[in-house]
Order: sequence, then C-alpha cells, then structure tokens
Amino acid sequence: MSKNNQVLSAILLAQLALVAVVFWPSSADAGVPLLFADRDEMEIVKLEIIDSDDNKLVLSASEDKWVLPDSGNFEADGEKIIPLLNSIRALRTNRLVTKTADSHARLEVSDDKFKRRLLITWDDGEHHTLYLGSSGGAGATHFRQNGEDEVYITADLTSWGTAAHASSYIDTQYISVSRDTVTALKLENSNGIFEFVRDGGVWRYINLGDYEQFKESDLDTLVTQTTSLRMTKPLGTEDKTSYELETPQAVVTLQTESDEAQHQHVLRVGAKIGENYVVSYTGSPYRVTIAPYTATSLINKTHEDFLQEPLEEQPETTG
Repeated sequence: MSKNNQVLSAILLAQLALVAVVFWPSSADAGVPLLFADRDEMEIVKLEIIDSDDNKLVLSASEDKWVLPDSGNFEADGEKIIPLLNSIRALRTNRLVTKTADSHARLEVSDDKFKRRLLITWDDGEHHTLYLGSSGGAGATHFRQNGEDEVYITADLTSWGTAAHASSYIDTQYISVSRDTVTALKLENSNGIFEFVRDGGVWRYINLGDYEQFKESDLDTLVTQTTSLRMTKPLGTEDKTSYELETPQAVVTLQTESDEAQHQHVLRVGAKIGENYVVSYTGSPYRVTIAPYTATSLINKTHEDFLQEPLEEQPETTG
C-alpha cells in the first residue's frame, strides 16, 4: 500500500470512529450519566420556550393538567408535552462535541445565539436553562446547559420538536358546529349585510336583486369557514381595547336548530395582530387569533361575491 493510501485509510478510520461515537445507539447509553442525574425524584412543572425569533411560550402544570398561563390558563394537551419533558429528563452527557466556549456561537448554543432556549422549572423551585443549537447531522442536535462550556449532541431533542408556538401543544379547534344544523347565516362587514336562509335544504340569498342569480358555492365556503374554525393562538379571556372587538371588522351570526331548539352563534373579527386577526365567539370564553386567509375573507366579502356572472347577450341570428 502506498504512503498516500495509508494516510487516506487512517483518515477514513478516524472519521468512522467519530461517527460511531457521535451516533452510537441510545441503547448503549444506559451507563452514561444523565445531564440531570440529581433530578431523578423531581418533576418538571414549568417549561418556557424561546426561539431565535423571540417567540415565547410558557407551559405550566396546574393540578392534573397543563395550561398556557400567559393565555388565561388555556388548557394544553399533556400528551404532546409529556414526551418532550421525558426527552429533556433523558439527556445524557456521552456525546461531547466541545469544551470550548468560543464554539458556542458557531454551534448556536450561546447565550445570545441559539435555536431554542428552554427554561426548566422543577417542583422544588430549582431552575435550569438549556440551549438547543444547530444540527449535528441527521437526527442530532447540539445542546448546552447554561453556565457550562461543554456542548453535547442528542438525537432526542430537536428545534422543530420544541416549537415556541401554542398551536404545537393545544387542540386548535375553536368553532365546531354541525353545518347540517345551520338554518340561517348573516355576515356583516363594511361592504354591507348579507343574509341567507335555508328552506328545505336549499339556501336562499335574501339580498338577491331582480335579474341576479345566486352563486351558492361562495356561501358553501363561508359556511365551512364559520362552522369549523381553527385558531393560531389563544389570547385569554380578557377583552382588551387593542382587540377592537367592540367595533369589529366583521360579524357572522349563525342560527342552528338541534334537539328541537334554536341556537345562535356569533363570531366577531377584530384587530390584526402581527399576521393574524383577533376573534371572539359566543361558544367560548377565550379570545384567540385566526389565520389571515379566513379573516380577510369575512372582512372583504361583497354582494357581488355571491352572484353568478351574468350571461353574455347572444348575438341575433338572421335567417
């Protein structure tokens, strides 16, 4: 074997050894100390997640459930949170990447440059802060504990699996009404008032003028949007002036009939906050935000949207 080939072989073996150390299956980690080995008898009762765009989310244990304390204690889905907490508790220190503080920014685990910052609160009141950084390869993420120079790698936590958005940890369904029970719908916005009633399973547009033809497909979309509506984020139960729900940009009133009783459901679309819009609904105590597509559709609807295009006049034929 030539000298060059020997050198190349040595480099290849070194690379394979490094890969084996970094990506060795977790089943071989049983004897490796846990990052939080002294927390074995403690439970995580609060988790604050901040991402690189300064989005912040707080998850807190409250009696036998998890809630969003910054959103009026809106209930979160424990089945989406517990696996994340278990992954944090299972972090081990066998996959050391560096002990050099100068590498923190490059690996995105520094105090001011990170993918995620996790502030962990244990049930004895003690806090720990973790920084999740760049990817170290397929299914691997760099991480560092605050106050320590050592950076490790893990396959158990990722930045996409620790999103700082409420929608990742809650049931986002805000309105759920059977569309088959809807007997009337009224939409009000700056362009007018548009009313529809359903007689014998057939929708009728009350505002239809002479010689105008009703385009039911747009109403069908409207019914779908307002009977099955998902939120992007809960805001809380408080009515803030900035929400502008007292002077809404659009109001939808649904009349439904079920169990031989009439019911009314009212949806109000208020101010734009960031990219989304604030709404309230009589069926929920919470004010939430919804995606702009649905909100602007309600705000901008016009009479013409519910009309079929008039037929072009046919030219007269001569015999």
